[in-house]
Amino acid sequence: MSNIVDIYQAYKPYAEYLKKYESLSGRQKQSYYDKNADKIETALSYRTGLKNMSGTDKLLPKTWKKELEGLKAESARIRQDLAENDAILGELAEIVDKTAMVQRYKTKQNEILPNFGEKKSAKKERGNYGRE
Repeated sequence: MSNIVDIYQAYKPYAEYLKKYESLSGRQKQSYYDKNADKIETALSYRTGLKNMSGTDKLLPKTWKKELEGLKAESARIRQDLAENDAILGELAEIVDKTAMVQRYKTKQNEILPNFGEKKSAKKERGNYGRE
């Protein structure tokens, strides 16, 4: 959409030549064309391209600009959503890393002291039996 608006801006200076040419008739029209043929042909070329790009016979620059602004606003919202999602994903990645680190620590602890928790509770039970 930005491309069509840019092309329309390039077309505008030549459009005046085309408009004046189309308003004339007879010898005046031919004389004006002879003096400004390159500008008139450039305008015709731009106009044909714009009509082909827009898919209509009418040039609608206000509509194009409005649509472009809407697309820019939507793009900004999407970029904001992506930034927020990236932040959330970063936080989740940190949580996953910390969880993995805790799991590795627990695994290593179990390798070093495989029955540490069981021996401790067994001592407590033995101690209680002897004192009762």
